Amino acid sequence: PWFLYRWLSLVWTRLAGLTALLLAAFAPHMISLSAQARGYTLAFLAICACLYFQERAIRESSPRWMALSGAALCVGIVTEYFVAFFACAVALAFLLRAWQQPLPRPLWLTWAAVQACGVGLYGFLFVTQILPMLSTSMGQAEQEAWLHSTFPWPGDNLFLFLYAGVIKQFQWLFASNLLGLLMRLPFLAGLWFLWRGPSRSEQLASRLVIARAT
Repeated sequence: PWFLYRWLSLVWTRLAGLTALLLAAFAPHMISLSAQARGYTLAFLAICACLYFQERAIRESSPRWMALSGAALCVGIVTEYFVAFFACAVALAFLLRAWQQPLPRPLWLTWAAVQACGVGLYGFLFVTQILPMLSTSMGQAEQEAWLHSTFPWPGDNLFLFLYAGVIKQFQWLFASNLLGLLMRLPFLAGLWFLWRGPSRSEQLASRLVIARAT
């Protein structure tokens, strides 16, 4: 929650950061997960640290902060597979920021090295873990059972898949199906205000907050 607070305080406001900190700190499932020896808490820590370090790197044109961001990303990659979605989103967000704001060559080189490390890690994991798992009957059963709803399949409506996924995240965060459904309204309102941006010159930055936060 501390890294989440620091990141949102940088890209938006301190009030937004404090709100996110309180939600993350007191979410029932986050509390229970933090008391268990599981990878989710470490993965969330790595994601939030990566976002904060990358934002500092861009704002200060600092390869050192970018290297720390890359280290956090690599920790996340080897912790949980779902971090793959985040890795793609944060790379796209960096490219959009770079398009808006020219960055020095050392920062680009450090970022490229980070991406190469990430791709190398995923290649290693694919060969050593994914392929062997897919070749077993248990791995195939997992795809057809609880993993089936985690990914879109041919013929699925991608918009509806993403929308349902957001609702499930709110239901998980608040440990309540009813609250998860009710949170649709402030969530959509927040997206609208972020999309409009505080001013025309800051619209891209606001929209990048949407891309990285969702």
